[in-house]
Amino acid sequence: MADDWEKFLDPQNKTKLISAESDTYKKLPPVLQNNVENMKSTIEKHSIAGSPPSVQLFDTQMCEDAVQEMGGLNLLAFYRSLLLETKFGHQRYAYRSDVCRLGALWKTGGYYFDVDMLANMDVREVVKPDTEFITIKSIDGNSFFTSMIGATKGHPIIKNSADNIIEQYDKSSENVGTFSLFSAFETWQKNVDKKVSNSTTQFLVEARQKPGDDRYESQPDRKEVLIKTYDGPKTPSAQGCELLVFDPSSKQIVFWSRIFNVGTRRCD
Repeated sequence: MADDWEKFLDPQNKTKLISAESDTYKKLPPVLQNNVENMKSTIEKHSIAGSPPSVQLFDTQMCEDAVQEMGGLNLLAFYRSLLLETKFGHQRYAYRSDVCRLGALWKTGGYYFDVDMLANMDVREVVKPDTEFITIKSIDGNSFFTSMIGATKGHPIIKNSADNIIEQYDKSSENVGTFSLFSAFETWQKNVDKKVSNSTTQFLVEARQKPGDDRYESQPDRKEVLIKTYDGPKTPSAQGCELLVFDPSSKQIVFWSRIFNVGTRRCD
């Protein structure tokens, strides 16, 4: 989230992100360059097949409008308060994103992606026709990995998450968006017919790439490839680069959980 998304947009075409050749891009810190390139890659991966995506970049005002519309003044006040809090000297923008994405999904429907989720394909190719809510089961199997969330407009799971997120934050601010959404899903699941739950929800799965794991398609060892690609005076650890997200039905690897950071020489 930023209030200056304009600088990330191509002045000649507001539907595209800035070129790596532009002066604006070259002035960005490396971490933002990584994020912009990955956002472009995600959009491109979802533009190959039949239906090109409609991309929205929410600034603070858009977030506040969606949050208030969904959760009222109380949730809006909570969202605004997160800007003032700090942890280890950093403002809690990640927590604001947890709230904003709920408002955005509830208001418009669609898909939310973290900027560091590396798309391997168009996720819509594996989403079943009747799916109304989709996210990722975390590697421990007991919660969600919320780097990707898809929902129809006004979905009750999203609203439930908005209704419980302040309580979740008061319990523990760690991974508040993840715990909030998982709790919201469990509440919704108890209140609907099992057939409805099974037919309208879908879950991808987070895992570590391991040789011989037949749960997903075989692909070159990503960690090994990156170590060879970026070999030099400081050999990359490529830590975290083996994390992937797959579709259990088709066995396709839909995402890699992290993009490679040349500065830290790992995926983070």
